[in-house]
Amino acid sequence: MTMNIKELKAHKRNIQLDLDKMQREYEKSKTNHILHAIISIFSIGFWLIVWLFIALANGSKRKKLEKMIDESKHGLMQIEESIDELREA
Repeated sequence: MTMNIKELKAHKRNIQLDLDKMQREYEKSKTNHILHAIISIFSIGFWLIVWLFIALANGSKRKKLEKMIDESKHGLMQIEESIDELREA
């Protein structure tokens, strides 16, 4: 089943909204290394273990989000190509 231009544009809008949400989540999942370093100094190094777990978890989350963002961008490009093909037909 093929979609018409209107349906493709609606699908594109939904993907773009999801992409924007993923990009915001990606930015929020950065590890604040300066803050953790300061906390580690004041806690005489006890915070280093917590910092390590937080950094690993955030790194894993960011890697998954990067993959999802790339897939969404690829999907948007495919939809644009489909819209262009339908317009030419």
